[in-house]
Amino acid sequence: MRPTLRAILLVVVGVPISLLPLLVSTRLWTVWLMYLAALALVSGLEMILMASRGQITVQCQLPEQ
Repeated sequence: MRPTLRAILLVVVGVPISLLPLLVSTRLWTVWLMYLAALALVSGLEMILMASRGQITVQCQLPEQ
């Protein structure tokens, strides 16, 4: 699965913007972590929503007792 244009733009534009608060104060490093978490969430949702029903398979295995 290739990344979409939206995902690439989110990374290219978002990384510099998320690093801007570090120029103000080093205490704002959590903004970077929040950006990474939001990026992972949005990318994951995009991958799930972009996949067709035939491309997704779910398998469950129960442990033997």
